[in-house]
Amino acid sequence: MDKNQILEKVGWRIKVEPYLQYGISPHGIILSMIDDLFFKEIERTIEDNHLPFQKIEDADKEILVQRLYDTFVIGNPYALWLSFKYVPYSIDCNMEDPYFHLLDLIDRNTVFYFFIDYEHIGFVVYKAKLSDIHIFIGDCEGLDEYYLVTEDFMELYSITDHDDLLYIDVRKNEMRIDNKPG
Repeated sequence: MDKNQILEKVGWRIKVEPYLQYGISPHGIILSMIDDLFFKEIERTIEDNHLPFQKIEDADKEILVQRLYDTFVIGNPYALWLSFKYVPYSIDCNMEDPYFHLLDLIDRNTVFYFFIDYEHIGFVVYKAKLSDIHIFIGDCEGLDEYYLVTEDFMELYSITDHDDLLYIDVRKNEMRIDNKPG
């Protein structure tokens, strides 16, 4: 769901003229409201489904995000999957949303760090079992890209905004030879 669909869904009509006189951009106002909607939707999904997610915040979150970049990513790209250090395996999901295949491919009891990409400007990070993450993904509106990383940071599953499911195992996947984004 894109920003316009979210705004349309909640029926918000924004009158921005009063804000312009204070130098506040209408774009910023809209993004702020979308931020609120996005985070409220995440909270709603966790609460409604009674999911035992462990939210990772502050310094711990920064450490995990840095480790994600250090382990799997070249540079600081707009979308992580555009610049993986390793050549990822592309898992065929028969032109379906990878969500429908996760439990067929991965043990439901595997614990992951669940990195929810927020507008390519940051992450919301949780630690949870795949079975709970799967429930979350199925119920949460507005997820676009997310990454599942094993606790030891040896494996990564990337679900892209194009509904691609990419997989990296640092012990098996080939590193990019030129160390440039692919």
